Amino acid sequence: MNTPSKSIKTNSSAEQAWRDDAPEKPSDLLSGISAIERESGSAREKAEAFLNVVVEHFGSLSGSLTIGLSGDEVDLVCNGVPDGVEKWRSYLRSTALEARSRASSIARLFGPDGNPQHAVIACPIDNAGRDPFGAVAILVRCDSTAHAERVQLNLRAACLQIAAILTRKSSNKSTVEMSDIARVYSRAGQFSSIQQFAFTITNSARQRFNCDQATMGIVRDDKVRVVCISGLDTVKLRSPGVQKIEQAMGECVDAGCPVVAQSRDRWEDAPSAEEGMLHQAWRASVNGASVLSIPIDTGDGPLAVVSFRRSADEPFDTDDIESAKKLLVPLAGAIPLVTKATESLPKHAIKTTRAAVNWFAGPNTLRRKLMLIALLSMIAWVAMGTRMYRVSVPAVIVAKHEQLVSAPFDGQIASVHVRNGDRVQADQQLVTMDTTSIELELMNLESELGNARLRLSGEIAQGNPAGASIAQGEIRSMQARITLLKNQIVDSVIKAPYAGVVMAPELSELTGRIVSTGQPIASVAQDGSMSIELRVPPDRVTDLIEGNRLRFASHARPELPGFSTLGELTPASVQREGQSVFIAEATLPEDQSWLRPGMSGVAQVEVGERTNWWLAVHRIVDAARLRFWFD
Repeated sequence: MNTPSKSIKTNSSAEQAWRDDAPEKPSDLLSGISAIERESGSAREKAEAFLNVVVEHFGSLSGSLTIGLSGDEVDLVCNGVPDGVEKWRSYLRSTALEARSRASSIARLFGPDGNPQHAVIACPIDNAGRDPFGAVAILVRCDSTAHAERVQLNLRAACLQIAAILTRKSSNKSTVEMSDIARVYSRAGQFSSIQQFAFTITNSARQRFNCDQATMGIVRDDKVRVVCISGLDTVKLRSPGVQKIEQAMGECVDAGCPVVAQSRDRWEDAPSAEEGMLHQAWRASVNGASVLSIPIDTGDGPLAVVSFRRSADEPFDTDDIESAKKLLVPLAGAIPLVTKATESLPKHAIKTTRAAVNWFAGPNTLRRKLMLIALLSMIAWVAMGTRMYRVSVPAVIVAKHEQLVSAPFDGQIASVHVRNGDRVQADQQLVTMDTTSIELELMNLESELGNARLRLSGEIAQGNPAGASIAQGEIRSMQARITLLKNQIVDSVIKAPYAGVVMAPELSELTGRIVSTGQPIASVAQDGSMSIELRVPPDRVTDLIEGNRLRFASHARPELPGFSTLGELTPASVQREGQSVFIAEATLPEDQSWLRPGMSGVAQVEVGERTNWWLAVHRIVDAARLRFWFD
């Protein structure tokens, strides 16, 4: 849509040209809109039909309508020719909104200069002297300004006609507001009786829907009893008129939906309510007036019914029924509230007891009886049954005897023969130090030692005691150094001090690393020295007794728990990971040979049998005793 646009306004010459030259006369369009008025349906359905008529009449490529109906904003789109008009949708809607906000018609031409090809025409939908409540915009093929002006005049006339149709009965209707419902709920506890509540509902509904009379009936035991008729202080239940209303209300309860009886001239196609024989009888008794009943239902069946009566020349339409349902149906929750709030205590107790007895002892209640027996059995089990009381505490695998293996001399690690967690035997090789430089130095010293011995022999042969003494000192120094280097070569192979488990998290990263004399390399936990260290919180330490059976599950393999016996418990607390705990020990389970020092898990210690109710509430009781100081 990059072609230039041009705005135009209507004038008298365009109107005359329309009358003289228009291939499609305004009467064709206006008669189509008049047909919409004759058809029953909601305001939204009429708006949709209007847009379809406009698009079809003008041969529009696309059309857009925006309108406010009953407090809701409705946006509608209709394409006359599906291909190639998607990109116009947003532009049509924005033009319609512009015409609505400006309260004036808009026409824009698109095409090369002097040769228009398309036009976007938009007109507001309003009543004379009032702000627009909607607008329609259409995309049409257009070859001249005069053509666009004719379309604009015709569309404007159509908008005025549909505005009159959509607002014709507005004076007879009232908007349903959620504040009405909220006000009833807020006053639910202030009503002195259900009759006062019903009087408020019927009078409000009669005024809002401009009815001659509104009646409310309460459903009890599948029967309807009239409790209030608008305009009357008392209700005579035996009067023929009240009995007719009650019968019609009963018909509405049986149908479970709105039921109407009125002139069929504008009601044959309406789907929002049914027609009932008892309502026809009621209608006949009130001189042919229009009557309507609407159930107030919570989903479990109607709680009440509200019936309306209007004059015969003002029948109920779909909008009336939908508005009444929006007002009345949400009030279903207020009826039980008012009923309970206005009942006396003895009456409420009798009603509750009767309902409970009927629920349990009534017909077809075998399943309920079985459920009650099961519930009582469960309560007895909770009160009297016992279960094993277990205390869960964190636990870690530790080694009592552990020896550290360190570097024998400064140098580089050549190879690592084991991994962290491997089980090794005594004197098994763990790590080998690089001895290349030591072996080179040893070869040089042995060569120099041979030369020193030759010098010693020469000095003795020459009778030089001083030179011989120096040569002997050099030999002794070289021999000591050679002995040291040979010992280092022997010590370069680091072995396990005893059978056990290797513990060195970074052992696999040591190859090629330079280490200094005495630097720790790994540690070996001796076989048979590992145990489970339980870290017991102070509030659970008194529950544990030496010899209790326990179950240990590691985090590494929780699906393979093992069982052991609780050992000695330290008398004083210690710090572990920033917490004060008591330490208890337990032997490793016999079938858990894969356990390694440092593995953590959870230990469950069996303390003894306790009643179910004690297991459920003892923590709460203990906390209450500490907080409120009661025995």
